[in-house]
Amino acid sequence: MANILVVDDDTSTRTIFKMIIEDETKHQCDMAEDGVHGYETATNGVDYDLIFVDVRMPRMNGIELIAKLRELPKYKNIPIYVISSTLDSAKNTDAEKAGATAGIQKPVSAVRILNLVEQAFE
Repeated sequence: MANILVVDDDTSTRTIFKMIIEDETKHQCDMAEDGVHGYETATNGVDYDLIFVDVRMPRMNGIELIAKLRELPKYKNIPIYVISSTLDSAKNTDAEKAGATAGIQKPVSAVRILNLVEQAFE
């Protein structure tokens, strides 16, 4: 069983990800409502194997969060996917520079979420 973290300021997005992951896989899914909470969650006990991060969030955006997580040895090589309603080339470049594995656009289908989870643990 893997530990997955979803960091998004939209409650419905977090809830949908959690429901899909926990209902359709054997993995545990935790949630955080912004970048600061996401960083605190990721560094307080549980080691996550996969992280989904929204780009636009209060207190700390997703790109800043990814960069901070990539500084930590335990998060150097895990998949971190950026989720955003508008993935333009500038955001993609910034996300890649910060260490994102890839970007996915909202709304994200259940099939897409499950495919990314499956790919992460092949």
